Amino acid sequence: PGPEERRQAPHHLLSVRDPGDSYSVVDFIEDAMSLIADIRARGAIPLLVGGSMFYFFMLDRGADSLAGRDLRIRRQLDRQEAESGLPSLYRELLAADPERARKVHEHDAYRIKRAVEICRLTQEPASAWGQNKGQASLIDGRFCLRYADRQALHASIAQRLDAMFSAGFVDEVCSLMLRGDLHPGLPAVRAVGYRQVWEYLKGECGHNEMRLRALAATCQLVKRQTTWLRRMDKLRYYAVDEQPIDLIGKKITAAIQSMIK
Repeated sequence: PGPEERRQAPHHLLSVRDPGDSYSVVDFIEDAMSLIADIRARGAIPLLVGGSMFYFFMLDRGADSLAGRDLRIRRQLDRQEAESGLPSLYRELLAADPERARKVHEHDAYRIKRAVEICRLTQEPASAWGQNKGQASLIDGRFCLRYADRQALHASIAQRLDAMFSAGFVDEVCSLMLRGDLHPGLPAVRAVGYRQVWEYLKGECGHNEMRLRALAATCQLVKRQTTWLRRMDKLRYYAVDEQPIDLIGKKITAAIQSMIK
């Protein structure tokens, strides 16, 4: 959002991290929950807009990620799996959290070890984090603006990408590269668009090839976001290429007002 949009309505969680810092989904959930509580305490309604559908999904469902992680425990679990086999970990999970064990396949090493990690770390069943500490009803209304026509969607993606280049996207990435402390292994540099421009500035491809790579990566990202959207319950869709955006805005406003009442 530009300065005018930010003057019209307060925006949060913008420019909260340096590109060299990590920002996990756990960090996001903690920050978002704190802001949501603060906004509600003021008698206002928090709106969660845009962004990664994975983060929306995890915030809405109260993910196991809130239980945190412990590298020492992870190493213990890896060692136990290597020495005693995965069945020993599954038996531990079965004893500590029968409910979660019933939902996990006995050969699913990742989910078994993650569940046992939560049990050891929190001294509670992993299933408790999915139910009691979850935020199953955190997001009351879910609205999605989308293109009904795939060609219109791809045309919009290309238009937006070209607008970013016109606004100085390459110069922005160049300034990040000149800092000297960033590298392609960082999440910020790996982000869609940034990675491709970084490769261009390193001389790995030409400008046209860089644009095509960024366009392809953005289309793949949209596909992944769509997959996450399908997992969200009670999502109301509005096609921006089939009706005026002002009309969509009025429909969403009316829906929110009816929910408040």
